[in-house]
Amino acid sequence: MSEIVAKSDAASSLPEADWTEVAVAQVPEYLLDLRTSARGISAMRKHDGRRFSVRMTRLTHDLVEMAVQPVPPGGHAYLSRDETIWCFVYTREYALAFVLRIEDVQGDSFQSAYPTGMWIRKERRHKRFIPRVPMQCTWQRPGTSEITGDVMDIGLGGFLGGVNVVAHSDLASAPQEGDRGSVSLSREDGVVWTGEGVLRRISWVGDPDNGELAAFILLGFAFVFPDERGARQLTEFLDGLLEPM
Repeated sequence: MSEIVAKSDAASSLPEADWTEVAVAQVPEYLLDLRTSARGISAMRKHDGRRFSVRMTRLTHDLVEMAVQPVPPGGHAYLSRDETIWCFVYTREYALAFVLRIEDVQGDSFQSAYPTGMWIRKERRHKRFIPRVPMQCTWQRPGTSEITGDVMDIGLGGFLGGVNVVAHSDLASAPQEGDRGSVSLSREDGVVWTGEGVLRRISWVGDPDNGELAAFILLGFAFVFPDERGARQLTEFLDGLLEPM
C-alpha cells in the first residue's frame, strides 16, 4: 500500500486530541466491523472540506469499496481518482477516524486500498457475530485427527478475535487448552479459509466422566496471524456473512 498521509498531518486533522493510533494488524478487524454492521460513515474531502456520507459495500484482502450517500439529498460528491477522503465513525462504544485515497470511481461508488492510518477514541467493546449462513470449522493439531464442528459465533476483538465451535469428540482425542494448531473455516459455497488458532476454552456438553465415551464439546479459538495479510484474507472470507448477535 502507498503512503496516504503523513502521520503528523493525520493526527493534526483529528477533531480531538485524545485519539490513539490503531495497530496496523487491527485495521482489518475494524473495517470488517463497519462492513458487517452496514453503519453509516461520515466523510470529508480533504481539498475542499465538502461533507457527505458513505457505506462500505465491499471488502477484500486489499480493497475497500464505498457507496456515496450524498448530503444534501440529490447532491453529488464529485469524487475523482487520487483524492484523499477523511472518514469518521461515531458509536456508543468508540469513535474511529481513518483516511482513504481514491483509486477508482464508478458512479457514486469509489474504491481504495486499506487505510494506512486509523485512529480510535475510547475503548472498543468486543462484539460477537453469528454467521448468516451455515459455517463449519475444522481444528487439527500436529499428529492428531481432525475435529470438525459448526461455528456458533465469531468475535471481533483483539486482532479479529476468535471463533466458538460445537463439535463431537471423545476423551481419547480431546484437545487441551493452550493447544495450537490449524483452523479451517468453510462456507456453504465451498470457499475455505485456513489459518492458525490457539484453543482458549473447552466446555463439555454431556458427562464424559460418568462413562460416556463421546460427548459434544464447545471449543473457543483465538486466531493467530503470522502477518497482516492473514488477517486481511480472513476479513475477505467473512465479508457479508456475519450479523450482530
